[in-house]
Parts: sequence; C-alpha cells; structure tokens
Amino acid sequence: MEASRKFSTWEQEIIKHLSLARSSENGRIEDLLCSFYFKEQDGRALIIQSKSRYAVFFLSLDDFNDAQKKNEELDKFFEMLSLIRWLKERGYIALFRSSAGNDKVMYFLQDGFQNPNPSTGAILLNLKGDNTSAPDTIHDKNQKVIYKGMVFNTDTYEMIVATTTGNMYVAEKLSELVSQTDEQPQRAEIQTRVDKPVEKDKPSMPIGAEKIKTDLPKMPLARQTEQPQPPVKKKNHSLFQIIAYVIFFLNIGMFVLFTSRINTLQQHMNTLSENNDTLKKIIEERTSLNKVPRNSPDTAIKKDSTAYYYGIDISHWNGNIITDISHVDSISFAICKATEGATGIDPDYNNNCKLIRQKGLIRGKYHFYLINDDPVKQAEHFYEVAGNLDSLDMPLIVDIEQLSLSKRANKNKTVIQKELLLFLHKLQQMTARAPIIYTDFDFANEYLDDPAFSKYGLWLAEYSDSTTPQIPVAWKKSGCKIWQKSKRLDINSFTVDYDVYHGIKKDLCCN
Repeated sequence: MEASRKFSTWEQEIIKHLSLARSSENGRIEDLLCSFYFKEQDGRALIIQSKSRYAVFFLSLDDFNDAQKKNEELDKFFEMLSLIRWLKERGYIALFRSSAGNDKVMYFLQDGFQNPNPSTGAILLNLKGDNTSAPDTIHDKNQKVIYKGMVFNTDTYEMIVATTTGNMYVAEKLSELVSQTDEQPQRAEIQTRVDKPVEKDKPSMPIGAEKIKTDLPKMPLARQTEQPQPPVKKKNHSLFQIIAYVIFFLNIGMFVLFTSRINTLQQHMNTLSENNDTLKKIIEERTSLNKVPRNSPDTAIKKDSTAYYYGIDISHWNGNIITDISHVDSISFAICKATEGATGIDPDYNNNCKLIRQKGLIRGKYHFYLINDDPVKQAEHFYEVAGNLDSLDMPLIVDIEQLSLSKRANKNKTVIQKELLLFLHKLQQMTARAPIIYTDFDFANEYLDDPAFSKYGLWLAEYSDSTTPQIPVAWKKSGCKIWQKSKRLDINSFTVDYDVYHGIKKDLCCN
C-alpha cells in the first residue's frame, strides 16, 4: 500500500518538486529535472543518445575521481529514477513521448546547456564553448576534461529514457503524497516525545558530562570510605647504576640472539644441502602451476567452500566488454543474452559465449520473455539456440519484467502465470535442468506470486546497499540464487549489471 511507504529525505524533495509542476500540465520532465537536479553548479548532467540507445550520466571531474562521492551520486541518481518509475506505475504522474519515428535523436539535460545541436563531430553544448566528442567526456573550450561520464545501455537505458524524458502530467492525488511526506518527520517527533520519559528537576549538565559520569568504574563501597594512604617512598638509584644495568642486559641479549641466528642458519644450510633434489622438484611444480590461468575451465569449479562470487550480465549493447575483464575485476561468472520472444536472437550471442568460455568463467544464457508470443514456441526457440549446455554452464534463464508486458496484449495475471509455467516446464523437459527466473521485486510480487514458481531458482534484481535483498513473496522460504545488486560495475568506463552469488561455486552450474 502506498500509504505505508516511507520516503527518504531525497524522495520527499523530489515529490515536492513534482507537485509544483501541476500548474504546467504540458511541461516536459527534462525541464523540471534541470531546474533542481541536473544543475551546472552541482556538477551533474545527462546525455541520452536515442539512435545508438545509450545514456551517459556525467559528474564533474573532481566528483567522478572521488570514489565515495561518485557512489553517493549514483545512489542518488538511481533513487530518483526508481521513485519516478514507482510514481508512474501507480498513476501519480504520467509521461508521454512521441512515436519512435519522431523522437529526438539526443537529449541534453543540464541547466547550463544551451540548445545543443547533434552533429557527427564535436557537439557544442553552450556559448562558453563546452563540448563533447566522445560518449563519456565533456571538455571546455580549451579541450580540458571537465566532466566524466558513466555509460548505461540495455535495460538501464530503457529505464533512464522512460523516467527522464517526455511530456509530463501530474495527477491531483500526488498532493496526498506531499501531505504524507510532510507528516513523516512530525510523526517521528511526536513518537519521540511520547516514548521519552519526562525528567523533573534534573540539573543541567554540559554536553558529554553525563557520558563521562556513566563511564566511570564503580568502586566497592568499602573502598569509597577509606582515607587516602600516604605514598610509599621509593628507593632512588643513581643515573650511573641505571645506565650500567641497561648496557649489561643489552650485551647479554645481543649475544643470545647472535648465537641463536648462527645455529638456525646452520640448520637451514644443512637441510637445503641434504634435500636439494626435493627442492628442485617443488620449484618445478610451482612453476607449472603458475602456467594455469587464474580462472581456467579446469580450475573454475574445483573450489568447494561457501563464499561470495561476483558476475555480470551482458547483451549486444555491451559490445566486447568480456575482453576487458581481467583477474582484478574478481569476476567468476558471466550471463549473456541469447534470445528474445519466439524468433529474436542477440547479434553478439555466439561471440559472447565464446569469449566467456575463453575467460574461463562460468557461463549463463538468458531469454527475454514476451507475453505476446506463444510460450511453447519461445521455449523451443531458446533451446534451439542455447540448449547446448556443459558442466560449466548454468541452467537456462528466463528474463521476465515490466518490459515483457505489452499494452496490446489483453492478458490478465492468471493467464500470464499459466503461460510462463508452461514455458518453464517445456524448457525443463528439454534440458533436464530446472530453469532460473530473472525478475525484480515489484514485478514478482505483482505477477509471480504463485507458489509454483518457488521451485525455480530466482535471479533477483533488487538494488540496495543492504547486505541482503528483499525477497518476493513466492520465494520467501527458498530465497534467491543470484542477486543483481547493482547496475553499475565499471569496466573501462562502461557500466554493466553487477551480480552476487553466495554459496558453493560448483552449485551455480546445477540445481
């Protein structure tokens, strides 16, 4: 229920800005966002490239290079996008964009930009001479980098476009949320006053004095009444005697240490001499082990301990990003898009599959489910393209989310659930392995609340800084197999989804 939702301070601020836009029902959301968020003085900007289907979130160079500040800004950005999407889904606001054929080629969001014109070369952003000629950088007129950006594509691009562009209509009922956000701090203050006992006639104390008093150790009662004893008179030694003692004991210590080191060194020399052949054998074994790649297919599944393993998921929008992964990225698995609907195939599927295997990573393959298409035909198409599994492959994965729905399809939740279960059953029949379902928390609770889905592993998209994700109702007992914790793992300035698996590594490849 909306009434029970608690809004953060930042979300409250966004809601109030949106409520002020009611007077201009035909305004554009880009203009509103530029008025309070994408401001030049705050060092933020957003450029959306509709033709190439990617968006770039820019920060000033100082903020981009400050890891903590960068993470804080990204959290704030995605919190804003998530709230706008939440408000759209519940009818508090509506965003309308033109048909794809008449859509803008590029969107430029910052109050400091002055009607930039897209071009094949450098794009002039304002009269000061700020310009951009590469996806992830903005330069000043002297070609000095002043902004660095993070590139988002695939599903993240779709979310950014859907929440930051278009004509905006604000419903009257948004005022209810404004009242709710105004009441939140008042309720907390009232609760504090109710819960806190009234202390009468308590003398005031300096800040911190009460803590100091509390921290003092309590003395036994008998000790508190004792009179202080006169100090015991200590025997004085002359400075010369003290120096003599120190020198004497230092000489003894150095002699003992020197003798011990000589004996130890002699023992090591004898041992090395007697075991020279054994030593050579050990060196040869270690040299041969160093020739095995860190994540080679032969060693990737041998670790049996429970631990955290990290992965990414990609499609053709990410290009050859797999080639940029190195051991420093700590990636253990990669999941690539294979198919979509009843006929679609990701253009880079075969190449991504090959590169993932060359990197020695555990490999996953996913299908983007469309409710308009026949579920059995989708399962057969997915299996035909990606059904060749080996011991380093995860079970096949189906991605179903808000974008899987269609306004043209007249299917209720019951029909959607029935057809998806038919798809999963067919896929399990063909592969002899239970598929995995990828979805997000809100979609799962709305469309996938049937307990029958719990027998399939869950790959959950739930972005937060908590140590555990919110689990949808159908998977409350079993939990999620993989957690898509963030949409922002940076690899060479390109941002991909960041996934976490906690368990035994080899269990990623089986159910």
